[in-house]
Amino acid sequence: MFFVRAKFSAWLMAGIYMLTGIPGAYYLWFRRLYNACKNDSALMFAWFFLIYTAHILFNIYAAIAPAGLFGTATFSLAGIMSMSAAFEEGSNGAALGGIYVVGFILFLVEVLLSVYVIRVVYQAFRGSGHTMADVKSQAVREGASAGLRNSV
Repeated sequence: MFFVRAKFSAWLMAGIYMLTGIPGAYYLWFRRLYNACKNDSALMFAWFFLIYTAHILFNIYAAIAPAGLFGTATFSLAGIMSMSAAFEEGSNGAALGGIYVVGFILFLVEVLLSVYVIRVVYQAFRGSGHTMADVKSQAVREGASAGLRNSV
């Protein structure tokens, strides 16, 4: 059985990804994008681009799922390397591999959708007249005002 063969760390890591990923997505990139659009803030758009790029890179890593990199277990992510390892499992290899094929395809769809989303948001960012110079000047302005608030 998959769960009995000392694969508990894979289940634990998958649970951690799920429990931290969903609220993390809301707080780290959805809320930033919402506030950037609502307040027309170039700095918030920049934070969104930075965090969403990390999101895309994690999904690419999850689609590949190299075993042992960063101390992850073999089956904690449903990537192509985990899929090939699942097919090599004993009698349940085909069923387990099929589940990992579905997970791999879903991670690929997530990567493609995320690239599409960041392109659309960048077009909205540029369409509203913002540039990276706006981001820098707004960062300096907000940094200076935060420094003044903290010094008083």
